[in-house]
Amino acid sequence: MSYSQKISVCLFTVLIQVSCSTDNSITTNTTENTEEVYAVGRQENTSETSFAKIWTNDIATDLTSGGSIADAQDVFVYGDAVYVAGSEYEYEGNHYVAKIWKNGIATNLSSVLATTDATAYAVKVNADGVFACGYEKNNTGIWVAKYWDKGVSVPLTNGIENAYAKDMAVSNNMIYVVGRAAIDGHTKACLWKNNVLTELANSDYYSTAEAIFVDGNDIYVAGFKESDTNDIAMLWKNGVPIPLSANDSYAECIKVVDGKVYVGGWEHIAGMDVATIWIDGTPNYITDGSKDAAVYDIDIVGESLYAAGWEENEDGTFSVAKVWKNNEEISLTSGTTNAYATGIIVVNN
Repeated sequence: MSYSQKISVCLFTVLIQVSCSTDNSITTNTTENTEEVYAVGRQENTSETSFAKIWTNDIATDLTSGGSIADAQDVFVYGDAVYVAGSEYEYEGNHYVAKIWKNGIATNLSSVLATTDATAYAVKVNADGVFACGYEKNNTGIWVAKYWDKGVSVPLTNGIENAYAKDMAVSNNMIYVVGRAAIDGHTKACLWKNNVLTELANSDYYSTAEAIFVDGNDIYVAGFKESDTNDIAMLWKNGVPIPLSANDSYAECIKVVDGKVYVGGWEHIAGMDVATIWIDGTPNYITDGSKDAAVYDIDIVGESLYAAGWEENEDGTFSVAKVWKNNEEISLTSGTTNAYATGIIVVNN
C-alpha cells in the first residue's frame, strides 16, 4: 500500500486514539492584506469522531457537531457564498453521506436513508449552478465514480469494478472529472470529459489522478503512479505523462497561472515526507524535512502562493493543520489532536 493510501484523509480510514476534546486553538496571521483565505479540512475530536472545519483567515468554524466522523475536502467561493464539499457519518442510516455546505448550511447529495456510503471530494460553482464530484457505493458494495450536476447524480462508471472521482473542472460547457478506476483488474488514472473516459496510464501498475486544471485548450492533471521501485508524482499535460521526481513522491493538486504550472504534494527525502510544490517541474520544499508534512491544495493570488496541508508536531504525536503563504507557515491547530487542511481558496476583497 502506498504512503498516500496510508495517510489519506478519506473519511473511511479508522481514526487513531486522541484526546476527547476538540482543539480550536488558532495561530493568527497578523499580516495586513486585502485577501480572504478560506481553508477546509478535518480535526479529530475523539478516537471515533471528527469535525469538518473551515478556517477563514485562520479563524476556525465547525461545520459539524463533532458527534460523528466528518470531513471537509474542498472549498469554492462564488459571489458572496462559500461552498464546501465533504461528507459526514449519519447514524440514522449507519453510513457516510456526501454533502455540500453553503455558508455553513449542509445539503445532502446522497440519501441519509440509503444503506451505502458516499463522499464528495470537490466542488465548483458557476452561473449554471453547483457541481461536485466524489464516489458512492452501489448495492453490491462497489464504489462508483460520479459527479452531481445541481444535485443530480451522474455516474461515470458501471459499478462492476471500483472507481473514484477526486477532482473536477467546469469550463466552456464541458465537465472534466479525474480520479482512478479499476479496469481489467488494474487501477488506472482516469480523465472523464463529458462522461467519456480517457485512461491516463496504461501500465499494469497502480496509478491515480488527484487534481485537474483546464487552461484554455490545455488540460493539466496531477497524480502519481507506481513503478518497479517506488511511487512517482506525475503531471499529465493533454495526456502526455511528465514525472516530477525520481524519489517516492505524490502530487495532490495543481494550478496554472500565466502559463506557469504549480503542482503540490510531497516528496520522500532522507526518511521524511517533505511538503513540496513543483513550479514548472522544479521542486520547492516548503518544510525542512525534520518532520513529515504534505501539501493537499494550493492557490495563487498575485505574487502570493498559498498551500494547505499538514505537518507533524514537534514530538511527532499529532498532525497540525497548516497554511503556508510564500513558504511561511501558519498553524491552524495547536497539535494536541490530529488535524489536516485539505482545501484552500483565496479571494481578493
